[in-house]
Amino acid sequence: MNPEIQEFLEAELFRHAKTYGFAFLLEEQELTRKIRERFELSHSEAVWQMATFIQENAGPEGDLAVVDKEGKRFFHWRFVEWPSWLPSFVRKPKWHKKPR
Repeated sequence: MNPEIQEFLEAELFRHAKTYGFAFLLEEQELTRKIRERFELSHSEAVWQMATFIQENAGPEGDLAVVDKEGKRFFHWRFVEWPSWLPSFVRKPKWHKKPR
């Protein structure tokens, strides 16, 4: 996988998570378009880069999935436990907050 594209994808996902919180949906087609324009890739190359990114970000804490909702495809984080590597600025969803 191209390291520049991986950094771009990470930045886009974290930017979106910072704005919308952790339990977010990010439209796949919009991200594919951004990758194609920024790195001058074909559609299939952009999809391959995203598929590789998804596979590399799966692990015991959870994974990044593509989900279908209302006729569109979105990226969605699915986590079993709160990931230790996620930046502190990303808001935890209500279901993950510990009671006081």
